[in-house]
Amino acid sequence: MPYTAWKHMPQTCSSAENVSAEVVERVSLLAIVWGAESYAWSNLGVSLQLSEELSQAEEVFKRALSLATTQEAHVILSNLGILYRHQKKYQLAKAMFTKSLELKPGYAPAFNNMGLIFVTEGLLEEAKYCFEKALQSDPMLDAAKSNSIKMRL
Repeated sequence: MPYTAWKHMPQTCSSAENVSAEVVERVSLLAIVWGAESYAWSNLGVSLQLSEELSQAEEVFKRALSLATTQEAHVILSNLGILYRHQKKYQLAKAMFTKSLELKPGYAPAFNNMGLIFVTEGLLEEAKYCFEKALQSDPMLDAAKSNSIKMRL
């Protein structure tokens, strides 16, 4: 059953209807290969974000959420949180990371990225806590290792 939390997201999210039919077809083909259409859309969102196509990335992440199962949604919410963090929409980013962690407690990337927001806000104890939680969940997450070391300097 698809995860439908995207319907309750803030109105700053536009609809995913602006994504071209060609893109929809290509992502649908990738979904067949990958076996998860929501992850195909999420990966497209990451690619668009890296290409600085931020409004399209947001639309694509929203589409990914509309297709995601509850077991898939935590990754997509975390990716959307990263997009909002890069846009300096910190409250929206924190909301996405929080929802990701509600769906999958201990999800290391969400903790790590929440920690980065706390660093930006000057909340260093909260940031340290998040980096430690990320490392407890995934001791191999290099970003959390690096961020944790930086907190000790």
